[in-house]
Amino acid sequence: MSTTRPRIAITRYDRTLPLILSEADGADYFQFDEGGTMDITRALLEGDYDAGEMSLSAFVKAREEGMPLRALPVFTNRKFFQQFIYVARGSDIKSLSDLAGRRVGVYMYWMTSSIWHRQCLHAETGLEASDLEWTALMDDRMDSMRIPPGVSFESLGQSRPEGIANLLLDGRVDCILGAATTPEILSALSRFDRPFEELDRAQRDYFERTRIFPIVHLVVCRESLLDNAEHAARLSAVFESAKQAAYQKLEDETYTALPFVRSYLEDSLKVFGPDPYQDGIEPNRHVLDAFLDASHRQGLTQKRLAVDELF
Repeated sequence: MSTTRPRIAITRYDRTLPLILSEADGADYFQFDEGGTMDITRALLEGDYDAGEMSLSAFVKAREEGMPLRALPVFTNRKFFQQFIYVARGSDIKSLSDLAGRRVGVYMYWMTSSIWHRQCLHAETGLEASDLEWTALMDDRMDSMRIPPGVSFESLGQSRPEGIANLLLDGRVDCILGAATTPEILSALSRFDRPFEELDRAQRDYFERTRIFPIVHLVVCRESLLDNAEHAARLSAVFESAKQAAYQKLEDETYTALPFVRSYLEDSLKVFGPDPYQDGIEPNRHVLDAFLDASHRQGLTQKRLAVDELF
């Protein structure tokens, strides 16, 4: 066996910081490199790392195409996407159903966030992608990620995910279906609204009805790395160790600058239990099934992949 440590690329979160700082048990077995997930995903598609954090949509497409990549059931990033839906203040869009016939802005058409947004729109309102018009800041990551027939779409062809707030501020779109609260979004919040009477209630209702906490990124490996079962076991264990260390730090109210952190933690415990970022195939099968259903229905994949084909 080579003495070279496997290279793993990850994004910085509280639950991955112990890996970057080599503080998690077993972290010294690997070389952890820090980067943005968009760049890491591209590097994994090009074979530049042994493993790393990858966009779920790009990985699903890569698996369909037979690329030599396989996932571990370790889900490093999850989000409720209702919080990233914005309309202009004073807009007549008051609910998701009001998006019928409107133009919406996204980062990429096949970005994981965009697929989850469309999944939610379809589940909550019955709207299909063809019922809206789409503007994307960027082209998708893979040439095989094609826009389905019948969908009104334009790409601005940018190289970086910047300027989505301006699309709404300038009236080029009626709504943003975003992926994060970026500085440009923060600076424009006073001019934006969301199409929900109460955001917190909308997110909770969605979770209570579906039990879906959407998966955005997961750990993906070269198949050759997983030929050695020890690598898979060690890598899963070290991510779990880092996550548990993050949970433990959050129990210290002085660790964050959130004034009501104890109330928030206790509330999260009631809703999600002790492990909101629970890994493993079976606890997340229904979430992955929902995403794979949406990926096939929306046209990302030509066939409906099974959950077990990912791992």
